[in-house]
Amino acid sequence: YGVSNEGGAWVRKLKDAGINVVFNADYLENTPLGMASWLRFFAAFYNDFALADSILIQTEAAYNSLAGIVDTITNRPKILTGLPWKGTWYMPAGDSYMVNFINDAGGFYPLSEQPGQENIPMDIEAVYGIFHDADIWINTGSASGTAEIAGEDARLGKINAFNEGDVFNNTGKISAYGGNEYWESGPVNPDIILKDLIHIFHPEIFPAHQLVYYKHLN
Repeated sequence: YGVSNEGGAWVRKLKDAGINVVFNADYLENTPLGMASWLRFFAAFYNDFALADSILIQTEAAYNSLAGIVDTITNRPKILTGLPWKGTWYMPAGDSYMVNFINDAGGFYPLSEQPGQENIPMDIEAVYGIFHDADIWINTGSASGTAEIAGEDARLGKINAFNEGDVFNNTGKISAYGGNEYWESGPVNPDIILKDLIHIFHPEIFPAHQLVYYKHLN
């Protein structure tokens, strides 16, 4: 895949070597089911669209069933996502993949009315002003514990979700080779990710659920 024109040089080198190049653009999808549909892209290489479609039908049904359970919930926890990077916090816009996940899981994301799919660069002060009272904090980068988060900036330790111990990272499933399964198998298992998020946001709905792609940070 490529996210800029810089890939042109290596694409030419591959073609010169007699290697065919096909771009995968699943990262441009703004919905979990949209990203999962790229399973058909890979099915094309194996001439097995029937298998891909059968998987997608089951995945879509499971995802929509889960989303329907929380669709009418009015008590939605306030969700903060991400961590600042070199003083800038890149917050997902309202039409993005992550915000659609949050909405479908029954969460409230204050920037959901911001149009677009691109991340919104914000300073820490602005994010703190909006999210200091967040109920739950998810997707905290490479942090394996809350001490690492507080070490980034002292102000982060004052956020409500941090103090209440409601911090969760999407690093619950790491492959044998060190890859984060959230980005590897997760895209074709959006229903499992959604169930994780529903359990985090509304633990009373699936009290026996064991987190798969997420883990609670201590």
